[in-house]
Order: sequence, then C-alpha cells, then structure tokens
Amino acid sequence: MNVSQSSAFSDDPAREVSVECRRSRAVARGFTLIEMLVVLAIIGIIAGISIGPISKLMKNAGMPVAQRQLRDVFAYARNVALSQRSTVYVVFVSPEITDSIANPTNQWAGNDFILFNRGVGAQGTGYALYVKRKVGEQPGRNNPEYLTDWEYLPQNVFVHANEFDNVNHFNFKTELLRYPIAGSINQVTPVVGGKPNYNVIGLPFVAFDPRGQLASGKDALIPLSEGSILRTLNLDGTYRHVLPNVVEQKRRILSGQIIPGVLYYVRYNSGDIDYNGNLIAAGESFVGETSVANFSIANGAPRVDIFEGIHINWLTGRAKIRRPELK
Repeated sequence: MNVSQSSAFSDDPAREVSVECRRSRAVARGFTLIEMLVVLAIIGIIAGISIGPISKLMKNAGMPVAQRQLRDVFAYARNVALSQRSTVYVVFVSPEITDSIANPTNQWAGNDFILFNRGVGAQGTGYALYVKRKVGEQPGRNNPEYLTDWEYLPQNVFVHANEFDNVNHFNFKTELLRYPIAGSINQVTPVVGGKPNYNVIGLPFVAFDPRGQLASGKDALIPLSEGSILRTLNLDGTYRHVLPNVVEQKRRILSGQIIPGVLYYVRYNSGDIDYNGNLIAAGESFVGETSVANFSIANGAPRVDIFEGIHINWLTGRAKIRRPELK
C-alpha cells in the first residue's frame, strides 16, 4: 500500500509538466492559415456591407456642413458689426466676375492677379467679410479692407448663379465693393460705361448694420444647391474666365408634389407660378398648405425647389438653418 501510494504521488508532477508543455505549444502555435483566411473573409464581408451607408453618409454631409458654416459666418459678421459699430458685408463671388473685366490678364498683375484668379475659381462657393471703414473712422473717410481671407463652401455645395441676382436673397450692384483686396496696386477707378472697372466689382452681399440688423430691412433667404461645378483651366493652371458648367443634383418639384409645412421657393429668372390662388413670383418662397399639392405655371418656365439653406431675420440679424423636415 505504501509503495503504491508513493508511486502515485510521484507521478503527479510529471503529469503537471506534460499538461503545461501542451499548453505552451498551443499558445506558441498561434493562428493557422485557414483561421486567418476565415477572419479576413469576415472582415471583408462586414466592410462590404458598411461601405455603402458610410459613403452615402459622407456624401450627404456636405449640405449640413455648409449650412452650419454659413450660419456661423453670418453670426460672426453680425457680432463684428455690433462691436465695431460699422456695416459689415459678407460678400460672395458671383459668375459676373468672369465678364467684369475685358482682359484681366493685362489689367491685373502679381498678387492681384493671383487673388483675382482665385475668385474666378470660387464662383458660387467663395465668400469673405468686408468693411468700408475701420473702427474709429468718420463716415465719408473710408479705408475699406477685407477682414478675412476668402473661404469656401464644402465640395459639391454652392449658391446657384441665378440666385445672386435675386434681391430677396442678396444685395447686388447696389454698392460697388473693392475686389479682391483693399490697397491694391490697381487704383479704384470710376464705373466706365455702366460696367465696373479694375478692382471695383459689383459683388453680391449680405450686410449687417451697426445695430446688428440686416441693412436691407427685410429677411434674407440664402438657398444652397448640391452638385458639381466644373471649371475650365488654362495651360498655365489658371482658371479660364468663363462661366463654369454646373450639374445640379437637387430634384425639381413638380405640380402635385407639394407637401404641407415644407418651405419652397421659385428659382429666380425662371417665371412665376400660381399656388392656391396666389401668384408666387420668381425669387420668392412659399410654404406648402394642407391638401394643396398642385400649382400652375403663370408665365415663363419656373422651377420650384425645396428650400435648403439659411434664413436671416432682418430685425434681429440672426441666421437660422432651414431644411425640410418630413414628419
């Protein structure tokens, strides 16, 4: 008995060593090729399923980012107008910049031409803050300057060319503002033959007066569009001074598709519509009414769009994001 018990106890350490060795070999073995291929296949399947929603989310992020960007810009301009007690202009680059100068290559030089060319490449997407006089300067003794460099809306988001001429959205040609920089080597010259000359160009703008209100005295709606802006380049890499080719993604609203509570607007320079007995002129907006989905064309060839963009209350000067919210 004693011997058998002794031999039994003496075998236990050997068995423990054997088990530990097997465990060590299992740990050291790692993954087999088949296991790795299975894991990679699973990762590929998950990536394939998720890449669609992720790409769609990234594509749809442009409009919300642009709306927040413009809202913050208008809020900053209003605050500057209040603090400096002066009128602050948020100026935009419109397509008119391409024909404002007959031969800009000969009339612009050095840094001026570089900035002008940047402006040509920013039609519909570029904006900056501008003042006619600095803090402390008396009215009439103006020293205009740009408070910011040119900024740009996110890719594939822009203001349609037609909207820049819409007095319900922008002030345009009511004042001639310097472009592209104050103190340019090209001196400011008078308007010749009804067209601005040198660096005096009628830029569209939204202006905040010293009280933080819109200088226009009425609300401003800044509609944004989504799509592609295709610009033509010269051989030297500068932009050709021609209108860009715009491919819009926004779906045109047809009669019968009006939804109650949604804000719509009629594209400028495209005609008028009759909605529920009211004539909606080009450049104006309207809210869909209950059970009235149809509209008729009053004249021209109007385009009706759902409004997405910024609404600025003229009295408070505060900008809000407006986007369709279907319930």
